[in-house]
Amino acid sequence: MEYLNSLKGQQEAAHWKGTRGESLLHVALNRRSPPLELVKKLVTLNPTSTSTKDLRVRFTPLHYSIFDATLEVIQYLLEVDPSAAKSQSFLLGTPLRNLVVMYVHDLRRPQSDNCKNPARNTEIFQMLLKAMYPEFHQAETFQLLHSGVTWIQSERYLTEKAAEQLMQLLVSLVPPSELTALDQFGNTPLQLACSSARTGGFRSAYGSPCVANVHKPSQFCLIAYLSRVSPASARIKNGDQLPLHTIIKRQHLCLGGIAALANAHPTGLTEIDPVFKLYPFQLAAVGNDGSLSATYFLLRKCPELDRFVFH
Repeated sequence: MEYLNSLKGQQEAAHWKGTRGESLLHVALNRRSPPLELVKKLVTLNPTSTSTKDLRVRFTPLHYSIFDATLEVIQYLLEVDPSAAKSQSFLLGTPLRNLVVMYVHDLRRPQSDNCKNPARNTEIFQMLLKAMYPEFHQAETFQLLHSGVTWIQSERYLTEKAAEQLMQLLVSLVPPSELTALDQFGNTPLQLACSSARTGGFRSAYGSPCVANVHKPSQFCLIAYLSRVSPASARIKNGDQLPLHTIIKRQHLCLGGIAALANAHPTGLTEIDPVFKLYPFQLAAVGNDGSLSATYFLLRKCPELDRFVFH
């Protein structure tokens, strides 16, 4: 509090920057858990400091706050500057990615046990997702799984272990009904997983082993996981399109996901895609990344369709 009192009326001091570009807010959050009153004072005196990145690792104050700060401090920082939740550090890490890496891979600061507190981290996960994806606020609820799936599919450097443990945590936090709930565009979490994966030459690290024609089996497939924990969601359409249709239309086919969807909803194998008027095995054969393995698998799972091949 002594330091806080010395700042009163000294706005110039609050705009101080260190040799590495850090603001006083960086310094306060990088040294244990500062009181909320001090953080509020520093932000009031220098509002732009919430988005300022230091020169060492390109961290914002929010990046530092996940190590030691109280939940009240983190919530305050998100309220005054929600955009900081999407800010990337030198290694393209958002605060959420850094927290997931610490939580899953058992990394921590030597002087702190806060970043390994499961209850604290669970709260921060939810805070960050809410700030990053306001579109998933519906009425008085927040669709935690929809936001989590969207983040995992867009994260560039996320390990399979991290994706799996984060999804297990999020599923444990929500009622089962959220697995089949629709967002504003008619998507379940499973539909989002099938449609929003990164396309093109670069894919998220956790998902690459799922791609057709890659021989190493994936340790974790998000689509397969959601199909197992909620088989009913494999039957829920977005418009007239099943998740199976959606995943086959992706540029890179995910064999693990296709197999899980076929097992969860076998009759979907005989449902024609509403846009191209093709069966799933035909979609796989003519898609951008046509896969002989996927086409053969879909035909083998539904032999009554072999008449289209042999007759």
